[in-house]
Amino acid sequence: MSVTIPEDIHFNAEGLIPAIIQDAASGQVLMLAYMNRESLARSLATGETWFYSRSRRELWHKGATSGHRQYIESASYDCDADALLFKVRQVGVACHEGEFSCFHNPLPLQVSRPRETGAGGDVQAAGAPQGAAFPLPEGVGKAANKGEAGRVVTTTAGEQQEAGPYRDHTSGQEKQGRREENTSSQVNADLGTILSQVFQVIKERQATRPEGSYTAYLFNNGQDKILKKIGEEAGETIIASKNDSQHEILYEMADLYYHTLVLLAYHGLEPEQLAAELAARR
Repeated sequence: MSVTIPEDIHFNAEGLIPAIIQDAASGQVLMLAYMNRESLARSLATGETWFYSRSRRELWHKGATSGHRQYIESASYDCDADALLFKVRQVGVACHEGEFSCFHNPLPLQVSRPRETGAGGDVQAAGAPQGAAFPLPEGVGKAANKGEAGRVVTTTAGEQQEAGPYRDHTSGQEKQGRREENTSSQVNADLGTILSQVFQVIKERQATRPEGSYTAYLFNNGQDKILKKIGEEAGETIIASKNDSQHEILYEMADLYYHTLVLLAYHGLEPEQLAAELAARR
C-alpha cells in the first residue's frame, strides 16, 4: 500500500516500535502495543489501528473479532523517533479484560495527593460548576478509592446512595439545588468534546454492564425503558421552558442529551453519523 513512513522512525532489532494508544476525547491512555512497518502502514492507510503480535508473530486488526475498533484521529512520533502515539475514537473497550483502558491495575503510591471533589463527593471536572459530576471514562477524574460503578457517595441531602456513571435518582430538593449551582460558573469545555466523552462511557457500560451503573440498568431493561426515559426528559424540558427558567432548561436538556446518546448506542449508531446528517441539512 502506498503509505510514506518517515525515514527517521526507528524500529528496533526485531523490526518493531511501541505504539501508545490514547482516547482522543478524554486523553486517557488506553493501551500499549507494538507495530512493525506493515502494521503501521495499514494503520495510516485505513484509519484504524493494526498491530503486530509478538506471541503469535502475525498482524492483528484491533476489533476485527470483538467489534471494539479504534478509529484514528491523529498520529505522531516522539522526539527520539522510537515511539508512536495514536489518538483514537474507541468503540467499546480497549482491554481484552473488558475494561475501557488496559491500565486499570493500580499501584500503591507512598504519598497522598489532594483530590478536588464537588458537592456530594463526586469527583469534579476542572473548571466545572460546583456540584456537577460528569460521566467521564473510567480513570478520568475517578475517585481514589473505588471505581464509579458501585461507589457509595453521600449526597448534599446527607443520604448515601450508589454512584453510577449518570444519576438522575437524586431527591427533588437536591436536583433543584444543583440547578441553582450549575449556573454559578461556566464550564470551559466544547460541547462536542463532552458529548464524545459521555458517549464513550455509554459504550463502555453497554459492553461491560457493571453492577450499580445506571447506564447498564437502561441497557439491561431494553428499548422501552430507554424510550420511556427520553419521553420523560423531553416532557421535563418542555416544563422547564414553560417555566422560563434557564437553570431548569440546562439541567433537563443535559438529561435529554444523555438519554438520546444511550438510544444511539442501543441502535449501534455513532454521534458522527448524527453530525453527518445535520451537516447534510445545512
